[in-house]
Amino acid sequence: MKSLLSVLANRASHKLPATRSLAPASLGGLSLLAAIALSLSSCGLPAGEGKIANGPDAATESISPSPGEVATSQAFNTTPNDLAENSKTAQVQTPVTLYTIDNQCEELVPELIQVPATQELEAAVGEAIERNNSADFSLAGYRISVDSGTGVATIDLRVAANSSRTFNSLSSCEQLALFGSLRKTLTANSAWNIKDVQFTEKGQELYL
Repeated sequence: MKSLLSVLANRASHKLPATRSLAPASLGGLSLLAAIALSLSSCGLPAGEGKIANGPDAATESISPSPGEVATSQAFNTTPNDLAENSKTAQVQTPVTLYTIDNQCEELVPELIQVPATQELEAAVGEAIERNNSADFSLAGYRISVDSGTGVATIDLRVAANSSRTFNSLSSCEQLALFGSLRKTLTANSAWNIKDVQFTEKGQELYL
């Protein structure tokens, strides 16, 4: 019996070192795998970089206007180039009488033009403005509002940023050509029920 116990004890004593030796080897393998995984993950971009371009902040940044920029496409009708393009593609056209200055700059003469039926007032105003734009004076946009109770139309105008002249520099002939044309065109077309026209610049009344 003693000899049997001695044999078993010897076997156990031989197995214990083997069991103990496996634990460090296993831990070493896990540590090596963790080190490799960490090394591979660190090969990518640093945290936060490369994500802003696709994030919501980047989208907002790309569509935000630069400081000082004046938006005219929504708050104001654009100058008549765009309306002219709309006139070409519009399915229904309607005749409107446009009044323009004569060659002697003495009186306003009528001219029949075709404009989109759904934008006849805006198109007529745009056409009158376009004909009075020049190399040193041009308007960037305009907005029209009509008081149906009084029949008074208000046209708010904006001088283009690259225009070298302002309203104050217009001669009496140029004022008649622009403001006279607009006032006569709006009041002479009876379908619009406009009795008078006043002009503003950025909401401030223009005294002509």
